[in-house]
Amino acid sequence: KLRALRTYGWGAKYHCTMAGGMNSRMDELQAAVLRVKLPHLDGWNRRRCDIAARYGRALNHPDIVLPAPASAESDVAHLFVVRTSQRASLRAHLASAGVATDIHYPIPDHRQPGAGAAPPSGLPRTERACAEVLSLPCYPELTDAEVDAVAAACNRWQPATRS
Repeated sequence: KLRALRTYGWGAKYHCTMAGGMNSRMDELQAAVLRVKLPHLDGWNRRRCDIAARYGRALNHPDIVLPAPASAESDVAHLFVVRTSQRASLRAHLASAGVATDIHYPIPDHRQPGAGAAPPSGLPRTERACAEVLSLPCYPELTDAEVDAVAAACNRWQPATRS
């Protein structure tokens, strides 16, 4: 129970099985590393925004919905999350091209076992978003050439049918 509570109440990754979980696991060693890394944070965040902007210019597939452009004042582009109604197909295509992806928060919060009863009407927009989201690589060390390669792989994707 304690292990689950220290990781958001997760019983498994992205599966919240109990309420009251949190994420506060920093120890002295992690604090020392953070102290060294913290001065680099603004530069890393700028690079993530540059990557997001580059994706925004390069991705032009009609079946891939891009996020709103990152605002330098309010967004650090921690993730670059696209949407498509054929996520499994796009993810498989990118994997075959050597591009790692992730599905962040695949289960809506209101459907997590630790959240209690789901609203009677459900949350259809939330559920659709959770079924469509796919995170593309977006980390400061990603080179422009790698961003371009990911975008090109996305643009080459041929879904089974147009959505």
